[in-house]
Amino acid sequence: MVSPKEQREAAARFKLTYPLFLWEQDKLPPLLRVINAYPTTLLIDRNGKIREVVFGILFGEQKEAFERKLVSVLKEKLKGNQRTAPTKKRG
Repeated sequence: MVSPKEQREAAARFKLTYPLFLWEQDKLPPLLRVINAYPTTLLIDRNGKIREVVFGILFGEQKEAFERKLVSVLKEKLKGNQRTAPTKKRG
């Protein structure tokens, strides 16, 4: 298992610019328990749909392509009446 410190050091070494997280396998939702490669990168859109799964470290063109896709997904709008953040009630 990789420690949080090792993860931060690797992120700095590889100049990763997106959030990283660690998890305990038995606390994951069943759909994600099949992930057995380290690291695994998930691109989850605003609607909660997994759009891409990448096993292993992203380098060079693969990293750049993933970042382009990430920016594209971030520009997409939510489906339906969902909001990105709750609104405050006035009154």
